[in-house]
Amino acid sequence: MAGAAAGAAAPASGAPQAPQNLRAEAGDGRVRLAWQPPSRNEDGSPLVGPLRYHVFRSTTPDAPGRPLTPEPLAAPEFLDLSVENETRYYYSVRVILGEARSQIQSQDSLIVAAQPEDTTPPGPPRNLVAVPAPGTVRLAWERSPDADVLGYLVHRSTVSGRGYARLTTAPQPGTTFVDATARRGEIYFYIVTAVDRSPRANESVPSAEARVTVP
Repeated sequence: MAGAAAGAAAPASGAPQAPQNLRAEAGDGRVRLAWQPPSRNEDGSPLVGPLRYHVFRSTTPDAPGRPLTPEPLAAPEFLDLSVENETRYYYSVRVILGEARSQIQSQDSLIVAAQPEDTTPPGPPRNLVAVPAPGTVRLAWERSPDADVLGYLVHRSTVSGRGYARLTTAPQPGTTFVDATARRGEIYFYIVTAVDRSPRANESVPSAEARVTVP
């Protein structure tokens, strides 16, 4: 996204050039910013004095940005940990020269956008128990400890540790399941996974396996 953050002050005479090549790398609950410091003033003269930076953020590309840094930064990088996943943010950076009332500010950098996403799977269900009956197996387990769990998926195999087929087409909210497709005399191995509410539908690692012989 190109442009300058709304509300930017016009550069004073001898103001530094704006930061270049602002980059934003989104992660889970964070956005990492880095940029290239300018080497010259707007009039082409060399910069004199240490550079500092203010970072601005908004949730719309045209609204005034909110400064994230109460004090100017000394390094050309910033880690924003105050973001919410699945929200799109717009960032710009401004160069600061001088101290207090003698500060000279650059124009804002070009705006870049970043959207952090939830990529962390929930914890797995615990204490899976399988109770056989003629032609059926009743499963029960303890909930995942995570609050954002949407539901659970049940998987079954005839071989321990591999070859699982999903028995539930979508995450189910409950912590019990009856496998009515179990065949008498078969040995089955069950696992359960938790799925969260994020757009990515992060799936947990499997629960401990439960083995059962159907009578």
